Amino acid sequence: MRGPKRFVLGAFGALGFDAQRRGRDWLFTRRPQPGQKDHGFAGFVPGPHLAGVLRRLGVSCVLDVGANTGQYAQGLRRLGYTGHIVSFEPSLRAHAELCRNAEGDPRWTTHRLALGSQQGTAELQVAAASLFSSVLPRSAYSERRFRDSARVVGREPVPMERLDRILDDVTRPVQRPRLFLKLDTQGFDLEVFAGLGKRAGELLGLQSELACIPLYRGMPGMLEALATYEAHGFGVTGLFPVSRDPDSGRVIEFDCVMVKGP
Repeated sequence: MRGPKRFVLGAFGALGFDAQRRGRDWLFTRRPQPGQKDHGFAGFVPGPHLAGVLRRLGVSCVLDVGANTGQYAQGLRRLGYTGHIVSFEPSLRAHAELCRNAEGDPRWTTHRLALGSQQGTAELQVAAASLFSSVLPRSAYSERRFRDSARVVGREPVPMERLDRILDDVTRPVQRPRLFLKLDTQGFDLEVFAGLGKRAGELLGLQSELACIPLYRGMPGMLEALATYEAHGFGVTGLFPVSRDPDSGRVIEFDCVMVKGP
């Protein structure tokens, strides 16, 4: 291994990451910490993989559903993605911070909306740690495992839309958009996907959080989610652990990147 490469890998190791070779790419995964639930770019660094997928697909618009305060979109910019980003976040406080983070980026638009399979109004259960906020009640495992972080501290009525009803409007700034869908909705990913209807066929790829140990009551398991996406023609390009149970070592959730095709 050459000197500079050894230095870089050593630096990532000192920061708590493990490096694994994936063909021409390197996958950096954060070593799990007790009691920690990581999300998106905070929990793993599949940067070369995701950047390669977006580049190969020629993606010009990323639909960032469950944006929280904009961590995923900011991660995309650090990867060098320069296309349009449309972020959706229902929580009032998280959306306000999302808007602040998107200021000055003309290719990043934000919407305070929940997305699902039905149009109407939903009740968002706001958690102490905003990443845990969901329209679904938390599971017994989540209550026991994450305690105060996932504790509900408030409830907000939020507008809910089907993505197929608003897709043309939110992508209007992009000529002939080439779409990639990112889902991180705390148990509601399949409902959002169902809201695309036939327009799911316009997606070139997607990223979704798959549950091995459900954190919310009524959310689908990993196999059900994979079967749904595969039935629409998507295949897996990468699975990245988001969090683990520190006692058993079991993965709680994976982030799954998928593309259209065989």
